[in-house]
Amino acid sequence: MNLEGRTRLHLGAATNWLPRWLAVVFPFSIAGSVLGQGVLVPGPGYQGSSGTPQLGSPGWNAGPATVQGNVQANGQNNAAPATPEGENGENAAAPVGAPVQGLLRWGSLHVRTRASYQFLYSTGVHTAPGQSADTFTHTLSPGVTLDLGPHVSVDYSPSFRFFSQRDFHNTMDQFVTLTAGAGYGDWNFGVSQSFSRSDEPLVQTSGQTDTENYLTGVNASYRFNDKISLETSASVDLMAVGNSGTNGFVGGNTNAPALLTDSQNYSATEWLNYTFDEKLNAGVGVTVGYSEQNVGFRSLDEQYLGRFTWTPGNKLNVSLNGGIEDQQFLNSDAPDIVNPIFSVSAGYHLFEQTSFSLFASRAVSASLFQSQITETAQVGLGFQQRLLGAVELSLGFAYGTSDYKTTAGTLATVRSDETTSYSVALGVPFLKHGSFGTFYEYTKNSSSAGGFGFGSSQAGATVSWAY
Repeated sequence: MNLEGRTRLHLGAATNWLPRWLAVVFPFSIAGSVLGQGVLVPGPGYQGSSGTPQLGSPGWNAGPATVQGNVQANGQNNAAPATPEGENGENAAAPVGAPVQGLLRWGSLHVRTRASYQFLYSTGVHTAPGQSADTFTHTLSPGVTLDLGPHVSVDYSPSFRFFSQRDFHNTMDQFVTLTAGAGYGDWNFGVSQSFSRSDEPLVQTSGQTDTENYLTGVNASYRFNDKISLETSASVDLMAVGNSGTNGFVGGNTNAPALLTDSQNYSATEWLNYTFDEKLNAGVGVTVGYSEQNVGFRSLDEQYLGRFTWTPGNKLNVSLNGGIEDQQFLNSDAPDIVNPIFSVSAGYHLFEQTSFSLFASRAVSASLFQSQITETAQVGLGFQQRLLGAVELSLGFAYGTSDYKTTAGTLATVRSDETTSYSVALGVPFLKHGSFGTFYEYTKNSSSAGGFGFGSSQAGATVSWAY
């Protein structure tokens, strides 16, 4: 194949590898807030969340509920989705009413739209540490995606949530992202810019917390031959906390309140990848990063990483990435900290209508609280069954731990949380572009800090339309 033909081939394929890379290097651009697990089930369609909870899949903590650590933020998670693919090459857990063609088309501009409504009843949601309330919520989530030719895509999805309980304030969350990618010969290039704003109740702060996240990333890769490729990426991640004056008791001997603070993360990653065959891919990489809080710590970190994806057939796929992170604090007496970090996912398609999924991870990130880091570990199990050819049944279980450590002194743990969640959901399409879902989810958070533990039941229904 001549150079011109190879170039056209890579340009046409850019739209295939770019979304996966963006979801890997910058998962919070589709998964939402990177700091602070959310309490409420997010509205469908907002930041890529599904119409019903999907505990146990790699995205079970998506939306405002995300707790995102450096293990993914710095870009080593290049794994395939854990949910097995069906006969048509579509993700088995994808919404059954997803659109095929755009609503409007002018030349190279394609417009795709969507809208959803969620009704939710929640009990035991914290309004402040030690204070909780039951509430009904109504959430409207419109969205639009503009595809500008095969290489540029812009997506905007606001979400309007209305609370019945006056201890909460109504919110307008927003998410917008721009992605672009192209290939030339054996080169592939990508760039991403996203902005998200959320004002939802968070487990970490035990109350509604206004956060804004700005994320910029660039990526370039070069394929030497059919086996070996080199990948370089860099990102800037800025987290801003609103001036709501939120305080939280984080435990420790003094039980003193800790204020929230903004944070920044800068990182660069280099990967050397090797393709053994169409079933097995592996790579080794290194990440160098700098993190700081506006009021709090400054640190350098290095990550030494490895990864592989294994797809032996149509039924099973497995991905694993992780390694060691060495973090050094620059403005405190805190000792260097060496942590294992990893992310693993697996999916098994038992029958055409039946699948199982597994997800586990461990990460370290800056806390929303001043002078603190958060060590997070989580595992999820999922079961998906299609009934009567159209109805999707999903069962999920998730368990996670979060340790909050002060960077002033000896890295003492000032708060430890254990979170357990169970969910059951049903989804069914209607007409050509619509879908309906109903669900129940129970979450219990046990905390060593007074006022941060809770138990919350959530039941709701969603109606979605996409074109």
